[in-house]
Amino acid sequence: LDLSDNQLSTLPDSICKLGALVELNVSSNNMEELPRDIGKLSKLRKVVASSNRLKFFPCALLDCTQMEVLNLEHNSIGYVPSEIALKLTNLQKLLLDGNPMGENS
Repeated sequence: LDLSDNQLSTLPDSICKLGALVELNVSSNNMEELPRDIGKLSKLRKVVASSNRLKFFPCALLDCTQMEVLNLEHNSIGYVPSEIALKLTNLQKLLLDGNPMGENS
């Protein structure tokens, strides 16, 4: 599902009912967070949420255990939970460039 470049500030909660969804691209929007129930999309393998306004790592994605690619580049995320390695065991690519990781604010 490609919703990139749509000036979205939020996603409807109903998106979390798309149980067969495998790929979600919400890049280049204005989102500060992803829906809390996004972790219910257990078949998600690829999420691209780059170039948004995410301030926090979307921890609900840790429930998407089939995740292979997670692109959160060019947001405002300053911290990634350490349990990502334990929960997302299929993860092959984690892209975080352009975030203020480890920067003192």
